[in-house]
Amino acid sequence: MMSLRSSLFLLLVISLATNLISQPINWEGAEHNHAAGLPRDFTYSENLGLTVYCGIFYRGPSDYYLAGFNGTNWETLGDSVGNAIRTAVDFNSGLLVGGSTSYIGTQNMPHMAYFENSEWSYPYIFDGIIAKLTWTNDTLFALGTFEEVDGNPVYYIAKLVGDTWIGVLEPSDDIDFAILQDIAYYDGDYYVAGNFQIANGPSDFGKLENGAIVEAADGFVSVGGTIVTELEVFQDELYLSGTIYGGGGDLNAGNHLMRFDGESFSKVGCDFFRTPFEYEGLGHVLDMVANEDYLYCSGSFLYCDDFPVTQVARWDGEEWCSLYVDSFHDTFSGEQAPRHLTLKGDTLMMYYPTYQDLEEVGTYFWLYTGGEMTQSCSGPLSAKNEAQKDFQIFPNPSTGNITLESEALIQRLSVFNAMGRLVFQESIQNKTTHQLNLSHLSKGLYLLQISGEEFEKTEKLVLE
Repeated sequence: MMSLRSSLFLLLVISLATNLISQPINWEGAEHNHAAGLPRDFTYSENLGLTVYCGIFYRGPSDYYLAGFNGTNWETLGDSVGNAIRTAVDFNSGLLVGGSTSYIGTQNMPHMAYFENSEWSYPYIFDGIIAKLTWTNDTLFALGTFEEVDGNPVYYIAKLVGDTWIGVLEPSDDIDFAILQDIAYYDGDYYVAGNFQIANGPSDFGKLENGAIVEAADGFVSVGGTIVTELEVFQDELYLSGTIYGGGGDLNAGNHLMRFDGESFSKVGCDFFRTPFEYEGLGHVLDMVANEDYLYCSGSFLYCDDFPVTQVARWDGEEWCSLYVDSFHDTFSGEQAPRHLTLKGDTLMMYYPTYQDLEEVGTYFWLYTGGEMTQSCSGPLSAKNEAQKDFQIFPNPSTGNITLESEALIQRLSVFNAMGRLVFQESIQNKTTHQLNLSHLSKGLYLLQISGEEFEKTEKLVLE
């Protein structure tokens, strides 16, 4: 029979284990009374003093409401709402929201509504979806699929001048398809992002110029499935995130996250993956927010190169640090990624459901409490990303037996075919000379990526 001391010890172990499981490392829950779902956006409102969630809370099967977190409790924003509010932003003394055609209380919402002093009003009428409301360069912009505002022609992007929404884009038959997601002001120009195609022009990312979207710079590659969802200015560079396919060579400089200095693109220290160095797996960056010190990213990634940064990570300009989302007690195994982040000052808040049934009450909202990061940081990466070291490949063209010579120590080789698919990879123990046999590969053009402690470069290789 178990002794009393043994029983007490077992209860203590169970209690400690329960606490460890129920409370993730460096995160605390923002508890609420109802289930939440349909995450659209997450923003802090200075006007209301609330972190507003633009999904919905379920009071019943067809009874939804919008709410904001005041640091202690959740406050309901007026009447019941439809489930199509996508975005919110401070405006005048209240909150402006946009989305699809919806309702608030018994009133149809014409894609936009305004909340102030516990009441809703409808100051503007858009004829299509509003995907994003945002302030940039002291100007309020709306982006979406609309073509009229208050009966006036306004195509996809509008800015508020006085009390009137003015079109930014000129009407054009060149725009084959457009779902615009974000706009940012950087180094004297406006840049737009989303999922769009322009005949004889850019796709998914471009610069606004004379009423048109034009190529921002050489080096951005849009392929099938590319969507740039977020733009953020951090440390004097413009960051792009979303579903962006990297891998060097003829693809983008970064995988799902890149930075732009006004002339060229580069990756942000390392590339995001689901499996280390596996470009075919999903590693999307779904959201970005920044303050003066850090850029925070969330998404379906699990690694930055081979460094684990499960789903939420921060970048300080030199290194990535994991924010311990792998310590959560959910059962999603990374498939249900943290989708939205927001900042109130230096406090990071995240939407991350920890129950699989979205209509079940659980903890969906978490605040990062900070803590020691030394053991979960990658170390400096920016110097490695920017350093230039020469290496030679010969013969090239080749039948498959190749010699590599480098100024710096080689640690890893990756070979991609012309479609950007990884076809060969090898780890190397710090050599400056290496013999590579690719005779098993088919004839054709390949991209050979060589990386080490101080460099990373990609060169074309022809097998014949």
